[in-house]
Amino acid sequence: MNRAKALNRRSFLKGLALVLGVGAAGGCAQATSGAPSPAPAGATPGGFQGTIEFWDWAYDPRVAFMEELVAEWEKAHPGVTLKYNPLDWTEIETKILTVATAGTGPAFSNIHFFWRYDLQRAGVLTPYPEDIFEWDDLISTPFNRDPETGHIYTCDFCY
Repeated sequence: MNRAKALNRRSFLKGLALVLGVGAAGGCAQATSGAPSPAPAGATPGGFQGTIEFWDWAYDPRVAFMEELVAEWEKAHPGVTLKYNPLDWTEIETKILTVATAGTGPAFSNIHFFWRYDLQRAGVLTPYPEDIFEWDDLISTPFNRDPETGHIYTCDFCY
């Protein structure tokens, strides 16, 4: 693996768009009401229109950067609103586990890999698609891959 590979704005936006597209196509249909609207140019896969909620942990520099990225992404995907919800580190894990177990959680969330075990045992995580990344190129893959299923539920990308 080339450890010199840097996570730049462009690759981060591509990854964000991919994650949002997967979330919108895979499980966010309940966020819309009525029949789906025709998708404008740049909309997410499947023509999703509506709001996608995204939880993250609050850290001021990270929040400022994410808000900038969210604004750029929404501009490129008219008709889709990202509800970015940064939560305090001391409460996000409990809230994610509680709402996900109840089936009312956000479409997707940034979770810490330490939280994966409880969330996975609760049956509230969906694994990443195998073709979303070149997993073998990431030095973190052996750590992130579930030893029982072989799936990857959280990922420390090790850039």
